[in-house]
Amino acid sequence: MNPVPKVAAILVALLFPLWAGQAAAQALSGAAPTAAVVPADGIVTLERAGDELFRVELDGRPIGQLDWRYAEIVERFPDPVTGHLTLIAVHSGGNGDYPENGGCYIVDSRRAEPLVDHKIDACSRSTNNVATESRLVIGGSDRWTNPVTIYDGQSVTTLGTLALSEHVERAIDAIGRKDYTTALAHLLASQDHEDARADFWLGRLFHHGWGVRPDLEKARALYERAAEAGNAAAMFRLGTLYANGRSVPKDDARAVAYYREAAERGDTSGQFNLALALMTGRGTGEDEAEALRWFLIARPSLTEPGDIAAAGKNIAALASELDAERAAEITQAAAAYVPARPRAWSFPADWDEFVGKYLFERARGVTLLGLPDLRSRLRTLVTDEDLFLIENMTTGTPIRREGDWIVASGCRPHDCTNNYTLAINQSTLEPILCIRQDLWQQHRTLLRWYRPGHEPILKDMPFDLDLTCSYTEDPVAELLAATSSESSSAETPLPATAPPPQPTPWYTADFQFMECIESPSSPATAIEVIRRSGMAPTVREERDLYGDILSVEVAAAAGLQETYWTYYRTKAACERKITADNYIPNEYR
Repeated sequence: MNPVPKVAAILVALLFPLWAGQAAAQALSGAAPTAAVVPADGIVTLERAGDELFRVELDGRPIGQLDWRYAEIVERFPDPVTGHLTLIAVHSGGNGDYPENGGCYIVDSRRAEPLVDHKIDACSRSTNNVATESRLVIGGSDRWTNPVTIYDGQSVTTLGTLALSEHVERAIDAIGRKDYTTALAHLLASQDHEDARADFWLGRLFHHGWGVRPDLEKARALYERAAEAGNAAAMFRLGTLYANGRSVPKDDARAVAYYREAAERGDTSGQFNLALALMTGRGTGEDEAEALRWFLIARPSLTEPGDIAAAGKNIAALASELDAERAAEITQAAAAYVPARPRAWSFPADWDEFVGKYLFERARGVTLLGLPDLRSRLRTLVTDEDLFLIENMTTGTPIRREGDWIVASGCRPHDCTNNYTLAINQSTLEPILCIRQDLWQQHRTLLRWYRPGHEPILKDMPFDLDLTCSYTEDPVAELLAATSSESSSAETPLPATAPPPQPTPWYTADFQFMECIESPSSPATAIEVIRRSGMAPTVREERDLYGDILSVEVAAAAGLQETYWTYYRTKAACERKITADNYIPNEYR
């Protein structure tokens, strides 16, 4: 048997003089440094020490152990201040994108006991983790409960659940106090709620290096997302990046285009810069009348003495170039200026902006489930936890039209027995939703249907792969039939029907609970489900030396992920797989 490969990740911090390490340690602890402080530079490694045990070492010195099925170092912070921090994610079943199966630990090489005792539950490799000065902000992966965590060198603090607007307001207030770590935590808690202000202010932190390492590329991406959602201040900031050639090639014409969008939406800085461009012709043709109008619009809201003086001087100069009647017309036009409102959604015409996208992709800064009217309707039917469950079913097909309906469907990556279908009436926005969940340990399947004006319907039955929300030939017809008044009056749970008998059973492995269970389905069933979904199945077989089948994996590409089922011919073959000494679960594909 081959030896278990060593899972290692190297954290190389910039070397400090002794006095710098002591000063930084004192800043972290608030007390004088002691002899117990560990040097700031080091190599953090993870070594498998047992079937469900990892040993954590710092420079070869054991500092702790993790009792989980799989572990990996997911974040390193090698800048001079935070190079002593390493974040380790632990997962049962090796599935790092399901944070409920694990969590995160912090290795702080400046502590006498570097492995922090607190496990942070809401953490995965996809989480937005940022080091700020001497602290670490760990963004919550559950976007609805916002468990953003701050580690300050001694302890872990988790933000409470707040209303979205309160998160943003607290972040802006913290920026005013120059408490950038707190600001970052609140912005991370609100960013994924598709609030353009959160993206804009987070972009400013990275733009100016407020508490974080400056990163213009990241700042620009955040500005672009905020601008797409109609944030005028973000449009102005993008204009300055293009005007100065920072993180992008210098492009005066594009800068002016952003200034104009910002100006029309009421951003004073955008109005002032647009007026300057029109007066000088930089990036656009000279237009003295338009330049005068925008200076007149901007001047009442300017706050910097230099800008106020410049606007007054330019207004006088431009007005002198025009006759009195024309100048008066422009003055009246400036007085009548009203900022443009972001274009409101208009359905069914605007469905074109979502058709062809995946559920997690944005149009005008929002995802399909982020549309306010639609989301408010869905929240009268299901909980935020159900919506979060759907948004994490990222294997699926693009949003599509089917008759009078917009349809989205998908499933959990690598586990398409958990799936959903959502149909939305193109004109009324009435949603109909089906959610399927498997309770493996109880060998049960739950199907739920929701529709406004109808009672929710539940089917609770023995596990059955044929019962599904996503892979049906006519999902809208089935949703309508399931939620009709006749169906709504049926008793719940409905009578269970046993799956058809199989001549020889197949087995599946549950790596979360480390056991093998008899499967009520078979490779043939999985192949049929995939074909009904319009995809081409791929079958991979594993055979022994005598040519007998040990296992069959049925897979299909769906959306941006691959989903698959693995069946074992015998329970012994399945158990050998999950109990092998050198078994390390596969990475998320």
